[in-house]
Amino acid sequence: MLNHILRTGAASAAALSITPSTAWLRLAILSVCVGSLSGLATAAESSPPMQAGVASAASAPASGAMGLPDAELMRQLIARHPAWLAQLAQTQSEHHLAAQKRVGPHEWTPSVQYGRRTYEADATTPRTTEAEWEAAIERGIRLPGKAHAADLAAQRQAALAEARQQQTWRQLSLQAIQLYADWLREYRQEQVWLDQVKVLTQQSEAVSKRHKLGDAAQIDSLQMRASLTQASLQAQAASQRRLARWTSLQSAFPGWPAQLATPALPAQSTTLNAAQQQDLLAQAPEARVSQLEADYAQAQAQLDRSDTTADPTVGVKMGRARGSAEKMVALTLSWPIGSTARNLGAQSSAALADAAQQRHEDTLRQLNRDLTLLQQEAQDSLRLWQLAQEGLGQLQSVARSLDKGFALGEGALSEVLQARRLANEQALVAAQAEVDAWLAQWRWAVQRGALWPTP
Repeated sequence: MLNHILRTGAASAAALSITPSTAWLRLAILSVCVGSLSGLATAAESSPPMQAGVASAASAPASGAMGLPDAELMRQLIARHPAWLAQLAQTQSEHHLAAQKRVGPHEWTPSVQYGRRTYEADATTPRTTEAEWEAAIERGIRLPGKAHAADLAAQRQAALAEARQQQTWRQLSLQAIQLYADWLREYRQEQVWLDQVKVLTQQSEAVSKRHKLGDAAQIDSLQMRASLTQASLQAQAASQRRLARWTSLQSAFPGWPAQLATPALPAQSTTLNAAQQQDLLAQAPEARVSQLEADYAQAQAQLDRSDTTADPTVGVKMGRARGSAEKMVALTLSWPIGSTARNLGAQSSAALADAAQQRHEDTLRQLNRDLTLLQQEAQDSLRLWQLAQEGLGQLQSVARSLDKGFALGEGALSEVLQARRLANEQALVAAQAEVDAWLAQWRWAVQRGALWPTP
């Protein structure tokens, strides 16, 4: 776009029919565009200094703050989401499995045997058939230390399920923010194009009047109609994209309010010092999940290590034989001999525990990096939006000056349309920068726990 402006400005300055005032206005357009682009590049390369200790990491959420649904409405929207319902069911399942670990695998095992025995005492005694039976009941017994290891593993398994539930809440919150930002971006661009259509419509009426009076050429009317048609098509395309984004938002979160007032962007973003960022890192659901995964893997390895020695089985047995002439009461004890499979299972669990710990360390590094980037992005996006607004104001001022000059019979329509096109392009850039800035603020607020805290 800048090369096009430079070429147009150079060609116009070389033309003999250009008045001094028109040339000055073109130079103003060039200076505004160059200044805006250089300002954006400078802001992208450099960042404003961080203000340590501006706000606490655990800020209290405001109802309906930052142009989004309040915490209660968002809780209702997330509570109906299939991913949240699935996570609730998964949490319930993990609690049952944790309780199963505490109870243990041992069960009472009763057994009954009944038979008829035929025997003869000697050659003179006739053969005799008598009924005999045995009844027994057995149960495995945990060795000392196994119950404590199972209880520890159960506690960490339940805690991990709760942490994953909080992580799902955070992920759904970020998903809702992204979907709403996508819709808001298309809505802002649609408004920009509708404003452009409105302005061009007014100019088209003015050109038509001048053409009827013989003060405007036929080519001016054709240029104006072409520009108006293009703007109308762009507005229609933006409207269709907006409707598609709204459908996606409502499909994921049915009941999202259609009327949400977007307040003015803050002058600066909340920043945290190093100590506050470390506290925030420790409280992040992703960090808690990875830590609890490592803890649970360690507890499971300890449980499997204690299980390398098999549990004994004790029981009581009673029986009668030879017509109750023989009676039996006995205590039974059986103890499996440990095999190589048990040792290999324990070694596998120990390796998995080491892997989980390493993944936790990697997660902490990534989270620390992401927090830094989120904080920086929240600051930089505001500065980029401010620069875009400044450039928009200057280009709109130039466009209005050309409009007034053309209304007084000065300048060419092509110059007016070019100025309006540049102002419209800058308006689209400013609208994009505004939504990007809000998206960065929302993501940073969710990460800090200042917006829609996890239940």
